[in-house]
Amino acid sequence: MKLKNYKFWIRYSLSLILAIVIIYFIFSFMDIPILIKSLKNANIYPFLLACFLNFFVMASKGIRWYFVVKPHVRISPFQAVRLTILAFFINSFIPARGGDIMRGIVAAKETGGDAVTSIASVGADKLMDMITVFFLALGFPFLPELPGWVKEGTLFSLIGAYGLFILVIILSLKGHKYFEERKNVRIYRVMHKLSSGLRAISNPRIFVILVLFSLLSYGFQLAMVFLSSLSAGIRLSLPECACALLILNIAVSVPLTPLNLGTLHAAFTAILVFFGFNKESAMISSVVIHLAYTLPLFAISPFLGVGTIMKQYRPQSTST
Repeated sequence: MKLKNYKFWIRYSLSLILAIVIIYFIFSFMDIPILIKSLKNANIYPFLLACFLNFFVMASKGIRWYFVVKPHVRISPFQAVRLTILAFFINSFIPARGGDIMRGIVAAKETGGDAVTSIASVGADKLMDMITVFFLALGFPFLPELPGWVKEGTLFSLIGAYGLFILVIILSLKGHKYFEERKNVRIYRVMHKLSSGLRAISNPRIFVILVLFSLLSYGFQLAMVFLSSLSAGIRLSLPECACALLILNIAVSVPLTPLNLGTLHAAFTAILVFFGFNKESAMISSVVIHLAYTLPLFAISPFLGVGTIMKQYRPQSTST
């Protein structure tokens, strides 16, 4: 147990070092006096509005998960939102998606539901995030004005996201009955629970609701991108906001560093510089969008019972 805990902290330390290296690398390209001047000239009001909108982003995602999990777990909308926010909070510290797993485990414990089914519902919810953001970016691989790395990354991500979605639909529709008929065998019983948690997204009525809440969430995030850039004196068009949000999501989809330090800033700064904006202002914009995502999360999480979900996380952290 101690050895596994030791390995966990080694990985965590390495991820923190990686964040520091990336941030140092970014600053090496900056003109520090101009960067300081851009920071002094930043407008705080768009930033505050972006922070306010982030509460709606988190609530939208929490309610979306409520519709995914409620057919299997007797959970309230408030519980779903609360556990979703706490999962975001844990993911901010741990360079993995352990908070999402804990969201499913705690939901099952608080409601008496099945943990495997609950965790699978979290996976279905995250998949809705993925397919929605790439639905908004369907045309990106064919836009000649975008850099090759953006178009190629978007294309591969589209193939991966929708390929995974098709597999989940097949599993939830075809596999569910097959596993149900063989529930006396342990592995099939587990697979039946897993497919049960995924079934909500194969229900047309629920799927439409999930898409609407996903679009609502990303609408708020587009506004956050616009406001965060505006705070640094950059005015983005709607297509530019959409592209910046896509790059942001791709950059943080693999959680390499705590709080997405460095990775988020590098991606957001790079895309704004590509659009022709000053690199120092772009860097300030990346800091502002990062704070807009982080500060509301840290402000509200302590009041939602973070200790409860952290207790569930400790055994996972020692076995990671």
